[in-house]
Amino acid sequence: MNRKIAYTATLITAVAFFTSAGSCDPGAPGSSQSVLDAVNEKRVSVGCPKVKGDEKLRIAADKYVVDLHDHPEVRNKPWPHPGSDGSTAPSRISAAGFAPATNIGEIAFVDTTAKTQDQHVTDTINWWWASPPHRAAISDCAFTRAGVALVYPNNQWFTVVSFGRLQGD
Repeated sequence: MNRKIAYTATLITAVAFFTSAGSCDPGAPGSSQSVLDAVNEKRVSVGCPKVKGDEKLRIAADKYVVDLHDHPEVRNKPWPHPGSDGSTAPSRISAAGFAPATNIGEIAFVDTTAKTQDQHVTDTINWWWASPPHRAAISDCAFTRAGVALVYPNNQWFTVVSFGRLQGD
């Protein structure tokens, strides 16, 4: 009985910990669809088409967002965003099966201030937009797909968007 309760609690915790666009209902509380919507709003404002959610890119984003949470030493590392295991944005995207890709990119943000998800999304997109390399990734019209990972453990927000374009898109 105790094992069943512990397993159920662990499963509930895992489901609550990971919220990613493409794996939960868009717009549901805690979903990262709002991040994808904010990215697309900025893209449209500069004449780029919206990116569509992509499960393989979400998997790559999930890997990095967990790494950001679990390994503070990898935060604030420039492109190609090296992970604690030596992975990079290109290798994580490739390992997730996003191929054959013609363009890829990744942006990340860690917010250690407790706030609502809506406020976090606003602050994150504004920070990315004010940062030239992040703005360049968002406004790269060559990207056609994106995967978003968003986690909120202990009142800290971790957000990653992996971008890509498949051959033939």
